[in-house]
Amino acid sequence: MRARILPVGIAVAILSISLAACGSSGSASGNSGTQGVQGKTILIGSSAILSGPESPYAEIAQGLNAYLDYVNSQGGVGGYRFKVVQEDNAYQASQAVAVARTLVFQDKTFLLTMAGTTPTQAVLPLASQLKVPLLFVANADLVKKTLPNVYGEEPSFSREALFDANYALKTLKTTKIAYAYENDDIGQPPLSVLPKYVSSNGGSFVGQVGFPATATDYSSYASQLKASAAQTVIVFAGPPNLAGLQKAAASIGYTPKWIGLFASVTPAYVTLAGPQADGTYFDNYFETTASTTPSVNLFRSTVSKVSPSLVGLLGELGWTDGALIAAGVKGAVANGGKLTDQSFESALNKLNHAQVGVWPDATFTAQAHSGATSADILQVQNGSFVPVTKFTALPELP
Repeated sequence: MRARILPVGIAVAILSISLAACGSSGSASGNSGTQGVQGKTILIGSSAILSGPESPYAEIAQGLNAYLDYVNSQGGVGGYRFKVVQEDNAYQASQAVAVARTLVFQDKTFLLTMAGTTPTQAVLPLASQLKVPLLFVANADLVKKTLPNVYGEEPSFSREALFDANYALKTLKTTKIAYAYENDDIGQPPLSVLPKYVSSNGGSFVGQVGFPATATDYSSYASQLKASAAQTVIVFAGPPNLAGLQKAAASIGYTPKWIGLFASVTPAYVTLAGPQADGTYFDNYFETTASTTPSVNLFRSTVSKVSPSLVGLLGELGWTDGALIAAGVKGAVANGGKLTDQSFESALNKLNHAQVGVWPDATFTAQAHSGATSADILQVQNGSFVPVTKFTALPELP
């Protein structure tokens, strides 16, 4: 599989970036001695989901390309511009490993950014061999201990599930909770903590239903949930899964309260679910696209020119991935510093409750690279995702 150097797409940004003119490019390490830095051009390796059953997540890659193109159009970051080398991991473990090796060892990119929980899980064991900074948009539960060159952006899905259960118990006042999940590394991790958390906080965990990401018929899963008599169902799966499950449940007269994972906070979900979308709750760790903050205004106005579908969570994920890259470069070259793997990682380790893209609370230290640690709850109201709580800290894992 040959990598393709792509033009970086339209984009988005929200950082107070000092923008300067770009310089010339050279070989893979140019005259800097740092892999992937060609003069004043930085090669970014993007392992993207462009095909397969999870192909809607291609919007993450589009958001990344959009952000970096915007930065380039403004002159770059500290004189540096970005060029994306992108490959399709198809949400397959073996393909993700091949893509990572190609981007780092053959195309010699400065860093590797990965989308998808399954691809990320496959590549993480290679982190020490790849050596370059690795940024992943996937479940932070994958990283059991902090790896020096690995940074997550999404929260721990296990902590997110506890956050949802807490909202169901204390705010929705439901006592019977069931869990429906994509039966892989997205949905499985919370199973080790969710049942006990519900029972220890005054509720009853009445059932769990797992299904493959490729499922198309949800009738049996909906029947199992109805039989459980759950008043609230927490669903950790993608937009087609959640929508399919809700439609199947409605067809048999089962209408619990639903709480979905932030990954379904997209226009695609609203379209797929139709009338079943309204009233659905979601956990969320980004500013909602309906807000009017400067960061969201810039995101919305820019990416809407590319595709209206990008004005959603997936577009925000890619945008903020790009913003995190820019933040690392900005910090690394501040005060005339040299851009290296080490200076880039050191800059990320100094982010403290920072606004990065539409992530209002980006925080890393040398000891903690596990992604978002706070969230809020949204609800679909008349087809729009509306915040119904403020951002609060996610529950700690036992």
